[in-house]
Amino acid sequence: PALLPFGDRVLLVWADDRDGNEGYELYAKMLDRRLEPLGAEMRLTTSPGDSIDPIVAFGPGGDAGILFSDNRAGAPQTFFTRLVSARATR
Repeated sequence: PALLPFGDRVLLVWADDRDGNEGYELYAKMLDRRLEPLGAEMRLTTSPGDSIDPIVAFGPGGDAGILFSDNRAGAPQTFFTRLVSARATR
């Protein structure tokens, strides 16, 4: 798992195999200061193979960048995705 603190909340990103896909997928959830969920969790990846080892960092305007390992093509690769902050777009 990976955490990215925003001061009044924290972004949690982790890998899980619960959806019965062909491997692990990445999920994200925002938590408050007491680590209570702020809304529903999001599934971030949807490809066969394993999406694992997320690294989370701040991007421009409150966005979060997520670097992760993936083997959807049969060999280890590095992928990047971005979550746009709803607070940043208001």
